[in-house]
Amino acid sequence: MKIKLLSALSLVTLMGCGGSSTENLGNVSDSLTKTAEGYSKEITDWFDIEIGLYHPLQEPIHQSNIEMTFDVNQNGLFDDGDIRIIAGNASGSFTDIISSWAYSADYLVQLNSNNTMITFREMSGVIIGSSNTNYVSQLGGVKTYQHLVNDQLTEQKIILRTNRSLSDSLPQLDQLMQQLRLIDANTPMNVALTDGLTDASSDYVPEPGVFTQQPILSLQDNQNDYTGNNQWVDIKSVHFSSSTGE
Repeated sequence: MKIKLLSALSLVTLMGCGGSSTENLGNVSDSLTKTAEGYSKEITDWFDIEIGLYHPLQEPIHQSNIEMTFDVNQNGLFDDGDIRIIAGNASGSFTDIISSWAYSADYLVQLNSNNTMITFREMSGVIIGSSNTNYVSQLGGVKTYQHLVNDQLTEQKIILRTNRSLSDSLPQLDQLMQQLRLIDANTPMNVALTDGLTDASSDYVPEPGVFTQQPILSLQDNQNDYTGNNQWVDIKSVHFSSSTGE
């Protein structure tokens, strides 16, 4: 985990003829930024979906997961050529060994190919075998970000990074790369964050089964619009960025 600590002091120095000085040591604040990065630094062609939260992210993960569904062909349906990304606990099982979002989360990218789900993932996390699962390197992963001032949380984000330049020789990989490169800030998408419990707490952007209708450069979500009892799932914002700035 990378931890960056910044401490700011307000210091005013007044120099007079005799060289005297006056210092004001008021307005002292401590600023702390914590990040944990769970993807390869060698990924150079990527897009990020940054999800801001109103409350601290739950760790360990337990059964929680994030699903991001992209309507690449923009027809209002999840069908041929569309993409889904799942991070967190993708199986709903083995909750005791899935701890950190950055370092333990499953990270799956799924391609809808003629209504058959083709899954791509790295050889890590909790793996349940499937004939439609392909294993690749440097697919992507999760980064967590916290900013605190005077020990008070002022910003909490979870960032999902996806590689758009995979080169493994696998079936459907060329089609996956083609569709991933079509995703930008104008691609309609749906974000779902859930704690995965039987009586689940969940939040959606914009709504369950509905795709966004505006650019996701800085999409805000209302506070306290989640369902259930666990407020940490309450999404504050969704933001798209990429290595090429589109």
